[in-house]
Amino acid sequence: MSHYNWNFDEDTLKTIVNRIIERWKEYENESKNGNVSEYRQGLLDGYAQCLEMIENDLESRGYNVDYFC
Repeated sequence: MSHYNWNFDEDTLKTIVNRIIERWKEYENESKNGNVSEYRQGLLDGYAQCLEMIENDLESRGYNVDYFC
């Protein structure tokens, strides 16, 4: 249970991870169309770092990351 009185379960985590992946892919696709500002590149890097952190945390706890994507 979090300090926000919200019980996290695997479905909740799946939803959060998938929303991050979807948004990252949207920014990535938009950037392929020549829209690559420093701000947008920073967003892409931030999403990638966030996903990497989640992946490392899940794997260190014995979860299969593919299950959440």
